[in-house]
Amino acid sequence: MAKGPSVVVFTMGDKGCIGCDENGEFKLDAFKLGPIVDTTGAGDVFHGAFIKGLLDGKSAVECARFAGATATIKCLQLGGRAGIPTLETVENFLRTGVVEEADFRERVEYYSTFFFICLFYYL
Repeated sequence: MAKGPSVVVFTMGDKGCIGCDENGEFKLDAFKLGPIVDTTGAGDVFHGAFIKGLLDGKSAVECARFAGATATIKCLQLGGRAGIPTLETVENFLRTGVVEEADFRERVEYYSTFFFICLFYYL
């Protein structure tokens, strides 16, 4: 790692992730929430959340845990955008282990309406 990246992480879907940094190797199990509805965008969400953690000064393990939670929550909703959770939703989940359906209702409705408007426009 002396001439390469300071952090390397491999995501493994429902098996969690493995990685290494200057402190050594780590493995985190995937969060178990269900049912998983759609994994579209889960990797993008993981990477964005991981970078957010880095920018906040978190360790690689903390970033991976935060990113894993964020990506898992995203997978509870259909589509690549409607399920992306807010920071508050992720922090609440990490604290309590609970994801409230109300956290997504407005976004799901918005993207559902947007989808149908686009569908009818192109038909």
